[in-house]
Amino acid sequence: MRTLHTLRPANLQQPCEPLYPQWPLAEPEGSPPPRSPWTTQGPLCFVGGWEPLSFRKRAGYAWTDEDEAYVKEFSDAALDEYRRLGATSVVIPYAKGFGLLATGNELKQERDIIRRAHAKGLRVATYVRIDALVPETVRAEWPNVDQWLTRGSGGQLSAYSQQQTWRKRICYSHPDAVAYLESVLRYAILTLETDQLHLDGYSLTAGPAGACRCTRCLSNYRRWLRYRFATSAEREACFGILDVEQVEFPAFDGGSGLPPIINSPDIRAWFQFQWERELAFTRHVRRFVRSLHPDVAISINPILGVYENASVLHAQRAQALLPWVDLVWCENPFHLRFENGRIVSRVGALKVVREAGLPMCMYHWARTQSRIEASVALSIAANGGHVSCLGFTFRYLPSWRLAASAKTRLSQWVQQHWSLLGNTQPMGDLGLVRHQPSLAWNGHQPWEAVVGLEALLTRMHVPWRLFDRVDHPGLNDVQSLLLAEVESLSDVELHRLKMWVEAGGRLFFTTRTGRYDQERRRRPRHPIFDWVDTWRSVNDRIGPEDWFAWLHEDVMALRELGLDALDDWPRDLPSVATLGNGRLGWWPSIRSREPMLPHRVRPCDLQPPADAEALQQAIESLHGPFTVRVEGPPQLLAEFNRPADGNGRLIHLVRVNDDADAAVDATVHFQDDQPNRGVVCLSPDEKPPQVTCDKATIHLTRLHRYAVLHIPQWTQVAQQH
Repeated sequence: MRTLHTLRPANLQQPCEPLYPQWPLAEPEGSPPPRSPWTTQGPLCFVGGWEPLSFRKRAGYAWTDEDEAYVKEFSDAALDEYRRLGATSVVIPYAKGFGLLATGNELKQERDIIRRAHAKGLRVATYVRIDALVPETVRAEWPNVDQWLTRGSGGQLSAYSQQQTWRKRICYSHPDAVAYLESVLRYAILTLETDQLHLDGYSLTAGPAGACRCTRCLSNYRRWLRYRFATSAEREACFGILDVEQVEFPAFDGGSGLPPIINSPDIRAWFQFQWERELAFTRHVRRFVRSLHPDVAISINPILGVYENASVLHAQRAQALLPWVDLVWCENPFHLRFENGRIVSRVGALKVVREAGLPMCMYHWARTQSRIEASVALSIAANGGHVSCLGFTFRYLPSWRLAASAKTRLSQWVQQHWSLLGNTQPMGDLGLVRHQPSLAWNGHQPWEAVVGLEALLTRMHVPWRLFDRVDHPGLNDVQSLLLAEVESLSDVELHRLKMWVEAGGRLFFTTRTGRYDQERRRRPRHPIFDWVDTWRSVNDRIGPEDWFAWLHEDVMALRELGLDALDDWPRDLPSVATLGNGRLGWWPSIRSREPMLPHRVRPCDLQPPADAEALQQAIESLHGPFTVRVEGPPQLLAEFNRPADGNGRLIHLVRVNDDADAAVDATVHFQDDQPNRGVVCLSPDEKPPQVTCDKATIHLTRLHRYAVLHIPQWTQVAQQH
């Protein structure tokens, strides 16, 4: 039984854990506490309505009848409708930054909503905005609030947006800021009895120009520099001359003010400091919540840096936070659709999140039933069976009423088949590395490579996985690894890769891969070429022409001059070499068809790279036959994974295009001669596809939207590792 708290300041301002002033250095790492068990016990299907009435009016979103509509959103009748829709939980308004005392009347409503939702079998998540608050109303509760507001460039207060300047960003270097957040979380857990905390705006840094530069932040940064570069030799190797006691934060112009390529060690160190303190902050939040109630789930809404480099734009490395939370939001613009002959989707983000074993919360952002149906199908296929957000209760985001019949049908279907489709595990012959440091420091080539290869692998209809580091345990389960334009590899990472190849792996890399160390310092010799006798002599030919190209492409970032000489270097290098029991495949470079913006990807950029056909042939030649491959039209998306118990394999087929009456045919080819004994085809379609099997193929005809093939007796060819 939870202890109820009354709403008064003396009770809300309980002291925080002793993190300061040493934080983040003194914050222990350790292992994450166990995740909330209920997030894996059934599909995540929720309806959201997290904007409080007070906020809607202040932000200018309220309609003329908003008071009446607000009461209806979580009435008993509405909760019953959400249950019939297939919802297993609801997200309700709670803390949007006005403070608990100022929103006392709303808190009474929220307590009542949670009580009634629980009585109907719904779990409840409470919305908490952590990055901003409204000082004018919080002062009555926390008189010193102005001391822990973010001070950006020039000492100016950092506002939330041009439309909402009354919301100011919070600096969590101040212990009272942490205590304020803890009071909000404590009240939600112990008084409201929430099941989940939805922490929105999960970023300690608004952006390079707006990031806090207060004296506490600067003191912490200097302390971190002394810790990170512990000796004078380490500091000299990275910075040359650096006076840690006098160093200031990097200064940026309005907007981001960041160069496409970050050569400055001062800027890189500042980003690394922000990454580590955000991870320390997340570990603290997780431990604090678990100390109050072990089953309360935590969802965060960072800018998940799969299509947008949040590690640079917001100094946040979202993937590192995933082991410390239960659910993660993704709000990138890659809503599922088929356009210009290729699929646009957030498959990359889904793969990153599934590697961490988390459900992803996302919108099904569309108006037509056909497109929403496809989006929900993809979520079930690639999101561990989780349908995610069924829609919103308010009227300025996609409503839960859009395509309600399709949402209901798919939600009920996945609940019926949860034992098979729930908590699926990644599967793949190929691994694509999305190396965060390389992407952070260079906004050009690494982005073009990872985005282009993702689109190419999606088009190839083969099983592949997406890793965010080269020491990922999943490397032991894949046959081949694509390491394209992964520049900034440490000696330890290179050693790990070499051992992996010698043990039997197949490594596909480009000329830029490994040319820099972890601090993005240029290596005089290509480290991977030095692994092979027939390639080693190429390093002896590196000279002034290559130095000249490096100056213009990397240091000055003047790619428009056409001095991209590394694309053709070295011209006489054999493309394949043997190393131990494995193989290396070299490719000069990977470029997008059209120029891309640095550090972020638009939907139009998600397409196979230039020379895609030749690149595909090179990958297939190095890898050899795939264990399974789908033959089908370009509007067909294939996803491969394993049931939670590890028995057999699942092949998900989703038809993406928006024509509601269309259907496609597909053929699944297996490397194994007899995978088809006991194959089961499941489909939520009103007209399921027809399935026929022979020795090494399965044929599907008339697939309207979504089908899952369960191959229970998977006799996969043995892996090398």
